[in-house]
Amino acid sequence: MGCFDMRPSLAGLVFSILVASIVAGCAPVGANYARPEMRSPSEFRFVQEPAQAQSLADLPWWEVFDDVALQTLVWEAVSNNLDVRVAAARVEEARARAGIAKSFLYPQVDGTASYGLRVS
Repeated sequence: MGCFDMRPSLAGLVFSILVASIVAGCAPVGANYARPEMRSPSEFRFVQEPAQAQSLADLPWWEVFDDVALQTLVWEAVSNNLDVRVAAARVEEARARAGIAKSFLYPQVDGTASYGLRVS
């Protein structure tokens, strides 16, 4: 029972692993190191010819999903959106209606006042 505790602490163990990693990472590769030659294959799998390749950016986004309901909704939206100002007014109306619907969540204050004159 001496005054020094000889058990290794977790901090000391982590510190020694960190120092060993740094020293090993800075070691030189060697004077006779030669970079290995990388050979690329002549053909890759699943590659289409440039004439056959078609990008998703070339297609209208609603046709990418191949959904009849989505295409119907898009065409209905395009046909009913005749004016940008009308659409902006509809957005403002929806925001106002949402504000009215949310107003019941807040406390409400009521008050009355009256004035009377009594002549005797």
